[in-house]
Amino acid sequence: MKLVSRAGPRTQQTIEQLWDHAERYRRFYELADPPPWLLRIAEHRGLLEAAKAGDGEETCRLLALHYAGTVVEIVHHADSSVPLTALRAVLKKFAGTDRLPAPTAG
Repeated sequence: MKLVSRAGPRTQQTIEQLWDHAERYRRFYELADPPPWLLRIAEHRGLLEAAKAGDGEETCRLLALHYAGTVVEIVHHADSSVPLTALRAVLKKFAGTDRLPAPTAG
């Protein structure tokens, strides 16, 4: 939530609501072996470094890629045949690439 603390109250409220609704997906991460979040610690470090440096564009780019990786993990385990076309479009806009991150867990 610290990353969006200056986004304005309406955006913050929307993000908080989405965070609450995503509980079931976070549980997926808790149950996977090894947990995908553990394999993605370097992403968390990169996000933190970009945010600490005050580089909003890089933080946004890394956050988009990080969230895309989370979506890829969940969809990969649910139905790996889903094309994720909308996710590619979002990545193109916010991360400058339409290349999806590869799933980390088997």
